Amino acid sequence: MNVGVKPTFHDGMVAPSFEVHLFDFATDIYGQELKVELVGFIRPERKFESIDALISQISKDAETAKALLGYPS
Repeated sequence: MNVGVKPTFHDGMVAPSFEVHLFDFATDIYGQELKVELVGFIRPERKFESIDALISQISKDAETAKALLGYPS
C-alpha cells in the first residue's frame, strides 16, 4: 500500500492518496469497500527521476512486501 502524494507525478499536492496492490488478484472491485491492515513500513515516499525508476522501485517494494507477509514467491 502506498499512502502519499505521488511526488513523481504531482508537485505541491498535499492531500494524500491511498493505493493498494493486491498480489495475484484480477477481479474488478472498484466501488467496493475493502478493509486493509498495515503490517509494516517499507520506505519513505520520494520523487523518482523517471517513471522507469519508479517502476523498478515498486517491483523491489513488492518483493519486500511479499517477504514481510510470508507470501510464496
